[in-house]
Order: sequence, then structure tokens, then C-alpha cells
Amino acid sequence: MSGSDVAFDSAASAVVAALTALIARLDEAERAAIVDEPDAVHQARILVRRLRSVLRTFRPLFDRASVDDLRASLDELGDELGDVRDIEVRVEHAERHLADSVPAEAVPPGMYERLVHAERERYRIAHAELVGFLGGGGHGPRLLEFVTEPPFSARATRRAPKELARLLRREYRRVRKAAREGTDELESLHRLRRLARRLRYACEAVTEVPAAVFGDDVAGIASAAQSVQDVLGDHRDEVLFALQVQQAAEAAKDDGEPIDAYTTVADAAFADAARRLEDLPDASSALRRRAKVLKPLS
Repeated sequence: MSGSDVAFDSAASAVVAALTALIARLDEAERAAIVDEPDAVHQARILVRRLRSVLRTFRPLFDRASVDDLRASLDELGDELGDVRDIEVRVEHAERHLADSVPAEAVPPGMYERLVHAERERYRIAHAELVGFLGGGGHGPRLLEFVTEPPFSARATRRAPKELARLLRREYRRVRKAAREGTDELESLHRLRRLARRLRYACEAVTEVPAAVFGDDVAGIASAAQSVQDVLGDHRDEVLFALQVQQAAEAAKDDGEPIDAYTTVADAAFADAARRLEDLPDASSALRRRAKVLKPLS
């Protein structure tokens, strides 16, 4: 089951190696985000989520208060990046749906302004705020201190494969419970998505260099969890965009503008969301099959 020739004396040492690599990548991504390189904000946001997921999944290996404090610091950074990235996503959806759902001649004058131009201006303002936040660098020293002098718990010295597999299995049980008890409500689906994402990132952390404790079987869990995450993420993005279009339609109506095109675009986004959710049962089943490998490991 080993994923590489690298051996770790303890479970915690593998996690510290994974965290150290992620911190270095985040530093590079932040510099790219400051100058607004393409997709840089998105990649930085992903790395923040990876760090938070690894810290949460493997928290029993460290002092709980120290982990929670670090995750709270990353929460602030994630919120700043999220504000910018969410606008990017809305613009991408608007441009695609306006091109695919409504003939150009049927788009009312104010529609492109509300759904694209106004959002781009919001992006400019939000990105400037992000640059200011990143210039403060408040989270960087905390991250480096954590991996330089890790606040280990009593469980830190347990053997890597068995202890890490046990913690991954516990994370999968959270996903399974959320799937079993969840509903079709947007926030319930969002919770399932977050848990699947956390499982994915935790599995990837211990199957990729420099902390490749496990091999293809656990990497397969990460891939299956990503499928669940992607289905639910695409569904949520479409629903939130449809709701945004409906709000824009209300503003257009108040201004005496026609709203037929808004209704068409919103309906198309809701329909896309429903189609994407049809893939969830198969994705969840695949994850259940993949996760069985964790039982004998732990």
C-alpha cells in the first residue's frame, strides 16, 4: 500500500511534510494572485482549502487549540479569496448562459451591464481589497511556525499507515452520514460537498509527494470524492447564478425593462443544476466502493 520509498516514523511527520509542501505552494499562489495572473485566485483558494482540510482531518495528531487557531486564520484568508473567486464564477456563468440561452438580439441593453460589467467592477474592487489583505501577511508566520515547531499530541508518534488510515476512515464516515441524512436543500448538499472535498484533499495529502504514505487505492478514494465534490459544486454554482439572475430581473422590472431574457437564462441555469444533480447517486456509490479499502488498513 505504500506510495513511495519515503518512510515516515510517525503519522504526524507525514502530515507535517504534506503541510510544508502546501505552504510553499500557497506562498507562490499568493504572489500570482496579487498581480492577478489567470486562475491565480482560484488556485490560492484551493490551497487554503487543502490546508484547512488536512489540518481538520489529522487534528488528533496535534494540539487541538493550535490547529483550531491556525484554521481560523486560514478562514479569513479563504473568505478574502472567496469573495474574489465567486465574482469570477458569476461572470463566467453569465457569459456562457448569455451566449447559449438567449439570441444576441434578444438581450436587453441593461442585462449585460447587470450580469457582466457590474460584476467586473465588483471584481476590481474586491481584488484591490485582497491585495491589501495579502500585503499584511498575517497568516504566513503562523503557518511556518506550525510546521517548524509542530505542537504534537500524544497520538503523533503512532505508526503512519495505520493511524492515517484510521483518521481517513473517520472522515469518510462523516461523508457517509451526511449523504444518508441529507436532503435536496441547497445547504444540506453544500455540507456534503464540503465533507467530500475535505476527504479528497486529506487523501491526496498522504498519497502525493512528499508524503506518499499510500498508493493507488487511497488515491482512488480521492478521485471518487472529487467526483462527488464536482457534481455538487457545479450544481451549487448553477443554482446561485440562477438566483442572481432572478434578482437582476427584479431590478430590471423596477426600471421598466423587459425581463423575458432574464427568465430564460434563469430557467436554463436551474435546468443545468438539476441535470448535474442526476449524477450524484452514481458518484456516491463509487465513493462507497472505493472507501472500503480503508477498513483493513485501519
